Amino acid sequence: MLSYASIVALGLTSSASGAIWFTAPATIPQGSGTVVSPSFVSYSIELSYLPDYAGNKSVPNTFSENLLEQFRKFSGDDRPTIRVGGSSQDRVGYDPDLEVSRILEGSGDLPARLTIGPTFFESLNTFTDTRFIYGLNMKRSVQNETHYQNMLDTVAAACKALSNNNLLGWSYGNEPNLYGFDNWYPADYTAAWLKGTRDAKKVLEDKCPELADDDKFRWLTPSPSSLSSGHVNIPDIMEAGIDEDGSVYFLGAHSYMGNGREPVNKQAKLMNHTSVEGSINRHVNLMKKLVNYTQPYSISETNSLYGAGRAGVSNTFGAALWALDFSLHAAAKNITRLNFHMGRDYRYSAWQPVQTSKQDIGTKAPYYGNLATAAILGRLGKDKVQVANLPATGNGAESAYGIYHSGKLAKVAILNMAEYNFTASGNAIETELNKSKRSNHSFSINLDSSFNGKTATVRRLIAPGADSITGITWDGYTFNYDVDNGKAVRVSNVTVGEEVAVSDGKATLSIADSSAVVLEF
Repeated sequence: MLSYASIVALGLTSSASGAIWFTAPATIPQGSGTVVSPSFVSYSIELSYLPDYAGNKSVPNTFSENLLEQFRKFSGDDRPTIRVGGSSQDRVGYDPDLEVSRILEGSGDLPARLTIGPTFFESLNTFTDTRFIYGLNMKRSVQNETHYQNMLDTVAAACKALSNNNLLGWSYGNEPNLYGFDNWYPADYTAAWLKGTRDAKKVLEDKCPELADDDKFRWLTPSPSSLSSGHVNIPDIMEAGIDEDGSVYFLGAHSYMGNGREPVNKQAKLMNHTSVEGSINRHVNLMKKLVNYTQPYSISETNSLYGAGRAGVSNTFGAALWALDFSLHAAAKNITRLNFHMGRDYRYSAWQPVQTSKQDIGTKAPYYGNLATAAILGRLGKDKVQVANLPATGNGAESAYGIYHSGKLAKVAILNMAEYNFTASGNAIETELNKSKRSNHSFSINLDSSFNGKTATVRRLIAPGADSITGITWDGYTFNYDVDNGKAVRVSNVTVGEEVAVSDGKATLSIADSSAVVLEF
């Protein structure tokens, strides 16, 4: 594995002329993000593949457990919450007599139909200190009484597994704007949603009464596929009275950068701060229409490219850098939580939980971007963390963020997303290496004079190149399955413990193309 230090030693870097400048104020700038919520970086698991990720009572997935625990170890924050949902949420049926946890019908990324049995819900109790948003089938249940009753039977079965202080909330339906129903207007959707959630509460009052209490009976809605989602959009359904019972606890929408079924330029689509700003700003514009409502706004399903991602893009280190930039910018714009979606064999997943004929079990590049974000943000809920976007000179391939604890500058994160590929073709599975030299760019931070004489510790997120799917480290740590089953292990060939001194109101350091750093003061 080639690290930043070994790449330099091999002479594969060169210095690019002209420093990139930005200013990091000593106190949080006006208009920056509010205090970041705990478990800001979270996950969304395709319902059909929950047993793959979590295992069951007799064989829990310790690899997934270890990867989730690293968030707590490196950030001091709570572990990620997990939304269980996605498209298979609206294809599932419950069979109380099924002797196996699930039956998947059809091939491809999603089952055409999914049947689950009682043992399926064991997967909700294998992770320690992890809370779930559990998704119920709306698309089928609103079409006939048999499916509707099946949805309520699912509530009765699932609630018992969610009575161990591991329920964050429920969701009823996934991307309802795509159902294709005639006359599916805000009033129709709202009426169907209220009927379903009210009947679900009656089931809980009977089967799991503690979950029917107002402080635990919480729902995420409506999770449309996009912000231009036709009639089923958040402002219109809120206006139609969907929170009439006061049970809407989270407002959420989905967000992707593009289509994974089409060719994608990493530099233009993902490793590009202008592109990230444009994506987040669409959510900001929507949030402006929701200022009269108190519910927190989250991106309840997100990742690089929809359609489970694209090989050679979504599974590369470039996607990890995108995830870091996207997450920090979202935090700076008052988005409460991000749920990064994943599924078995999905190209954009943070990890592959089991061995299959399509993919090897292992930690994937996006995980490093997620973990680095959590580590950079730190002790959410304890240190009153806020994030400020710091505009930088440059061409859009650079971004910088100030991380503030109780209003005071504590860290600065810098991304140099200028694309450098380790292989000649930009495809990490190829063997021919890129003969071009990897550039370093000089970044200078203007700081308040009170920082003069201080020294900042530097931590790097780096890989051999943007196309890399292996050889990735955060602060010298690998989380590989093959090394220690997903636990953090410091590798020997990576330089750590770097320091940068502040002098004359500035700190300057070099950052290799396609890498990121954080300075901790």
